Amino acid sequence: MRIFICEDEKDISLKLQSICETILCNLNQPDYEIEVYNDGETLAQYYQLGKRADLIFLDIELGNNSGIDVSRKIRQLDKSVKIVFATNYRNYKDEAFSVHAFGYIEKPFHQIDIETIITEFIQYSIDEEKTLIKLSGNNGDFLVDKNDILYIENRNRKLILVCFSGSYPITGKISKLGNDLKEFGFHSPHVSFLVNLDYVRRIKNYTVYMTNDCEIPLSQKKSSIFRKVISQHLRHIIHSHKGENK
Repeated sequence: MRIFICEDEKDISLKLQSICETILCNLNQPDYEIEVYNDGETLAQYYQLGKRADLIFLDIELGNNSGIDVSRKIRQLDKSVKIVFATNYRNYKDEAFSVHAFGYIEKPFHQIDIETIITEFIQYSIDEEKTLIKLSGNNGDFLVDKNDILYIENRNRKLILVCFSGSYPITGKISKLGNDLKEFGFHSPHVSFLVNLDYVRRIKNYTVYMTNDCEIPLSQKKSSIFRKVISQHLRHIIHSHKGENK
């Protein structure tokens, strides 16, 4: 586990580092690295050069920089990192969650709050391993949560990954991705699209309506098979939910 701490006040960053080390030791997590950055620009630059973290504690007010702006730069490069915002001010909370924050803590820090964040992160990571998909982009391979993906589109001979968190260019062939992602519940309604079956809301005529109100074309050639696949997928979900409720 690699943790980055970005806080412009050195005494606070060292205190947070010490708290994290104590918690990880108590949770029997010996395999960790913690790096401290005292300004957001340096962190963003290192990210640009390929440095990566699993969890980032990011101060919202970083001198001349905004932690929110820094998080947006990081999110463009890394869609899977978990970001926890820290601040003295409650009124930043909504803005923090608007950029897909994993969590939020208020200063002064309390060990119990940080322990809750780290414990949740560890459990989330265990669960997330089951739904992580490896894809390739212009900057190399990356992992993305299957539950964040709406669909993949072949647009003007370029593949676009469309997620709840945004749209991103990826590389590869949509036909190969269709085979690779079948086990994760993806299917092709059209030669140019690959959709996450979890987010198909309904099918009408030759249009697939997604849960975000996006409309995906359904080709006549693929219509019969796609309708059969979505019916099987729905039956599987219903059966799974019944099993959970027993």
